[in-house]
Amino acid sequence: MTGRQHLPHEDFADAIAALALDALDAPAERAALDAHLAQCDACRTELDLQRAAVNAIGLGVEPVAPPAALRARVLSAAAAPAPTAALDRRAGAAAQPHSEHTPRAGAPIFAWLTAAAAVIVAAGSLVYALNLQREITALTAMASAAAVRAEALNAEVVALRQQSSELVRVLNVIGAPDVRLAALSGQGVAAGALGRAYWSRSQGLVFRAVQLPTLATGRDYQLWIIPASGAPVSLGVIAVQADGSSSHTTPLANLPAATAVAITIEPTGGSPSPTMPIVMVGSLGT
Repeated sequence: MTGRQHLPHEDFADAIAALALDALDAPAERAALDAHLAQCDACRTELDLQRAAVNAIGLGVEPVAPPAALRARVLSAAAAPAPTAALDRRAGAAAQPHSEHTPRAGAPIFAWLTAAAAVIVAAGSLVYALNLQREITALTAMASAAAVRAEALNAEVVALRQQSSELVRVLNVIGAPDVRLAALSGQGVAAGALGRAYWSRSQGLVFRAVQLPTLATGRDYQLWIIPASGAPVSLGVIAVQADGSSSHTTPLANLPAATAVAITIEPTGGSPSPTMPIVMVGSLGT
């Protein structure tokens, strides 16, 4: 049997199954298998799987307590004397070692094959369960990625709706029958800035400027309309992008007729009235 050390690992399948069941009793065959396992990763892995399956067989069913009556019957049978005829038959059977009652040589082999088949089925079930777990993990990852993508798409939809609403407001102002245009020019620290303001008393104001310089911390640009009489009216603080551009749309209602549009530099958050300096101003045409 030592010559089997040089055989392919497929030829050791039966011996591996027997070893997993602790049924490999032949010393020579066990020695050959040990020598093969020392150099074959595939067979060692197969042995581990079959041993795991064998250990799991006893856990596959729930334990059941025997009926109380069964214990009484077993104890009663053990205490009763054996009938004489039965003892004679047993004695005769013992004197005939080769009688028809001798167990068939093939019976242990059949039992071993049945157990080996159970081990193989259990091992296959374990492999299937592992593959299924991997598939579930992959599907979970795909579902998580899809959820992230759906959230990103939802954010894009919200942004597009906001842009659409902003565009509608701009078009309403520019297309209003009473729209008036003011060309704003920069001065002071914003001497290079240019701007346009479209003002409709019925629809609101659209403002756009470029080349506005970045302000120091604690300062904001604030937009104003200048009426024919009375104090300037604030249209709020305007945001300026990193490239110096700014866009602002404001719905108006019940405001006095305006003659000009202006930009001032104010403390962060704006002021209730201009504190100067004015850095952009433009008159509204008729």
